[in-house]
Amino acid sequence: IPKTYRVTVLGEPTDKVLNTLRNGVVLDDGYKTIPCDVSIRSTDDERSVLEITIYEGKNRQIRRMCEAVGLEVTLLKRERIGKISIGNMPVGEFRKLEDSEIEYLQSLQ
Repeated sequence: IPKTYRVTVLGEPTDKVLNTLRNGVVLDDGYKTIPCDVSIRSTDDERSVLEITIYEGKNRQIRRMCEAVGLEVTLLKRERIGKISIGNMPVGEFRKLEDSEIEYLQSLQ
């Protein structure tokens, strides 16, 4: 399940910085992060709010990624999507998903 974070950074990141984040960043310990989705949610004169979605890793990795490309993080918050529930099925029971359930699950990606 992807994890989405709202990251507030000082200034406005350039396209080069955003592309570096999207393609993976080599951290100071030599570890290269996997590619992620990055978009700017809002920006003003002093700071920008980024939305970063990763498929592996933890929030401390998000902070390290941003610092590795020269962004100073002032706030980092994970977005919660809530609990995924598909009907009232007992554990171990299977059934075919309804089209609406499939659409809902696809919208989470």
